[in-house]
Amino acid sequence: MTTDHERLTELLPWYVNATLSEEETALVEAHLGSCDLCRGEMGRLQELSAATAAEAPGWTPSPAHFNRVLRNLTPSLWQRLRAWTAATPRPVRFAFAFQGAAVLALLAVVLVGRPHVYETLSRQPAAAASQRARLHVLFAPDLTESGLREILQSAGAIIVDGPTDSGLYTIELPLAASDVARAGEIASRIASQPKVRFAAPVAR
Repeated sequence: MTTDHERLTELLPWYVNATLSEEETALVEAHLGSCDLCRGEMGRLQELSAATAAEAPGWTPSPAHFNRVLRNLTPSLWQRLRAWTAATPRPVRFAFAFQGAAVLALLAVVLVGRPHVYETLSRQPAAAASQRARLHVLFAPDLTESGLREILQSAGAIIVDGPTDSGLYTIELPLAASDVARAGEIASRIASQPKVRFAAPVAR
């Protein structure tokens, strides 16, 4: 006899008295549909309830008594965890323990976060050196992805680094790093966009 069967059997008196919740009532009725033993027990309880009602009409278990019975029937979370652990093969338990430790380590990294490093707008990015002209650009926080693509496409540029902690991007232009004049013109044109806060050539 399974634990679920025993638990549902113990709920039969309250099912007969119509004092179960809707969820518990549905569980008991589903079980009764497939269990001859419980259907027979329910018939006996109905007869007993009818006889009791004739002697003491209107009697139902008190809420305190009902809650106490439910506490006894429902295993605690710790009990369920211990039972599940005991039934789980040891290699599987080790795997879950390892995964749990990995999740805790990841949460610690996310919560602690990396230390903030102060950066100025003239600081060189960590991107690899290139022979093409580059700009430092600071976009408005509410700039959409499509708006960002439009600004980059208008200059033929691509993002090569960022954003930094201060929101600074490094973009690369389709012209030589030595072409300082054109890089300055493009920087000025980009800086004039409503959603751009700052744009300037990267110092070489």
